[in-house]
Amino acid sequence: MDTIIILGSMVMVCVYMMTLYFYNKSKQIEKNRSDIMIKAVTAFHQHKLNIAYNYFQKAYKLSLKSSDLENTAESLYYMALILKSNGKPDSAMEFLNESLHYYEKIGNEEGIEKIYSHITEIKN
Repeated sequence: MDTIIILGSMVMVCVYMMTLYFYNKSKQIEKNRSDIMIKAVTAFHQHKLNIAYNYFQKAYKLSLKSSDLENTAESLYYMALILKSNGKPDSAMEFLNESLHYYEKIGNEEGIEKIYSHITEIKN
């Protein structure tokens, strides 16, 4: 009987440790994604567009993997702005449309409006 109690306790400790490990790992991934997004937006506002674009690409991939649709849409939006400012309106339009898809999916009206504003601007 004591052996069963000891084994049960050991199993519970192992399950707890595994749960704690995966929880901490998910928090670290979330922090990394947030850090990359902050670096991307900072570089964008400092007009370091190539650096910003690379960070937004990383943020996009991480956000997509983790089903973070808000940051997925934002990353695409900023990449579109960079492409637009680099004289690539067709590529920018593709990114804007993909961003629009995610904004619509999560019901972000503000995001939808800003996308339509840029789409209209590119078409004119």
